[in-house]
Amino acid sequence: MDKLTKDERVTSNHEGLIDQLSSQYKIYRDEVRGFLQLAGGSASLLVILLFGEITAAKDNPLLLFLVPLSIVSYGALFALMFIYASIAASYSELLEKKLNALLGNQNRTYIFESEYVGPKLKQSEFIYFGFIWTLIPVMPLSVCAYALWQLRKSYKITSELLALIVVIGLLGMLFSTVKIMLNRKQRNKIIIDEMNKGKKAV
Repeated sequence: MDKLTKDERVTSNHEGLIDQLSSQYKIYRDEVRGFLQLAGGSASLLVILLFGEITAAKDNPLLLFLVPLSIVSYGALFALMFIYASIAASYSELLEKKLNALLGNQNRTYIFESEYVGPKLKQSEFIYFGFIWTLIPVMPLSVCAYALWQLRKSYKITSELLALIVVIGLLGMLFSTVKIMLNRKQRNKIIIDEMNKGKKAV
């Protein structure tokens, strides 16, 4: 068998790397969708749980204490799922950029995750996405507000303390999620910049 020339070895390695990255890209892209499906199923369970707690509280008002605690607990669960989904999406975007660099910048074959997921500032999509994102927590937060209002009649200080816990907890989750997402975006930029510098040095 004839030995491969240097150019043939480079081409073979190049194609192998593209195949490897493409395989990883598909896995992580599917993982993002898996987390979104899991979040949807968990949201259904939250609705059932809150309905059960409110119904049971008619016979025992003390069970209303469970509502704000459920909101915080499930909020943390949703935040964690969203964080892992965003990490997978961020890695998918990094793979896209690597693949497009290997295929040539003029050939942007991989564009789904980075171009079509999430709102785009230039298209003013934050308004539409914001409207949908606002509607999602309306029901659980309304139930939480109702429970706290009912508790306030007999347990004013405790209800106010629970309200503070809910507010601090949800804001902390939002801050942590955004911080992690921005961190991954920044790391992606650093990795791509280092890769481009390495290509120029060769």
